[in-house]
Amino acid sequence: MPELDNARSALAWACGQAGQLDLAVGLAGSVEPVFATQFLTVEAAELMLSLRPRIDASVVPQRAGRFWTGLACLGMALRVPLADALDAADRAEQLYRAQRMDKRRFLVLTRKAELLTLAGEWRAAQALLPVQLDLEAPTWAAWRVGMRMHAQGWILLTQGELEAALALHRDMHRLMSQARGEDRSLLESESELCRYLYLTARYEECIAQAGLALARVGGSALANMPLLSRHLMMAQALSGRIANARQTLLEGMPGWRRHGVYQASSAFALMLAALGHWADAARISAAFVAFMRCTRIVFAPSLESANEHAQALLVAAVCDAADLRRWEREGEALDEAAIEAICLRAV
Repeated sequence: MPELDNARSALAWACGQAGQLDLAVGLAGSVEPVFATQFLTVEAAELMLSLRPRIDASVVPQRAGRFWTGLACLGMALRVPLADALDAADRAEQLYRAQRMDKRRFLVLTRKAELLTLAGEWRAAQALLPVQLDLEAPTWAAWRVGMRMHAQGWILLTQGELEAALALHRDMHRLMSQARGEDRSLLESESELCRYLYLTARYEECIAQAGLALARVGGSALANMPLLSRHLMMAQALSGRIANARQTLLEGMPGWRRHGVYQASSAFALMLAALGHWADAARISAAFVAFMRCTRIVFAPSLESANEHAQALLVAAVCDAADLRRWEREGEALDEAAIEAICLRAV
């Protein structure tokens, strides 16, 4: 985006010694959604986590609310520990409720519901839905309503209601398809729809749906759609389209470099296991488990599903148990750059 460098320069000045804390916090909160749409969540997390300890009562409540909302959103991108993201969502919700800012409160409640599902607390997440529905207005934009539907889908998922969650996301995709000016939200709904098609083992439909989205966007689309590329790669690997999955990994890696390689590590492990790279698959699978342990995420179904498939392939390969343990110990120490290097070397 043409203004991204300007935003970075303004943030660097505001966060520096000559800057102003209130302005820095406001800018960070306002720019986070822009970073998120470009999948620059690694960069956004570094910025916001550096500012978090400095926030005090001098920050205007509306700006603080935006900041805490952004931090909660980064929790959904798995760039912030779950407890910190939930704390940020609570802070933002309290500020918006006090300021009677219903639209912003509604949005942060959807994030809080999603974060609670990641913590495995689906009942607490479900309890937020009536509050959201009370706030929701029929005149609201489709993307805002879609966020509530997305949270509902996650709650259904935690209860094992995969078919109901898929039906809900088909409805959400239909809503975005019919709305005007919702190109970005349409892409996000397609990524989520592909997630549920993958989880219900509708691999061919997942591949076809992803293909429609990519054909519409054109260009180097996979590099800018890491969530879609992850689901596409998993569906390709599990349907035996290994060459296609390899190409998806290569084209999608720039997006994961910006968004976070750890998030795709279980899919990479599945891909490498499908290629017969047993040692590297075991290492990256262990790196994924270590990452999930670090973030305290207990429920991430599509990521866990990919890792389970990778583990099943490793077991079927009858790898030596001592070798597996050694590879796993090595994998626990891998950082994102090392995971990327292993994947690119293997494919």
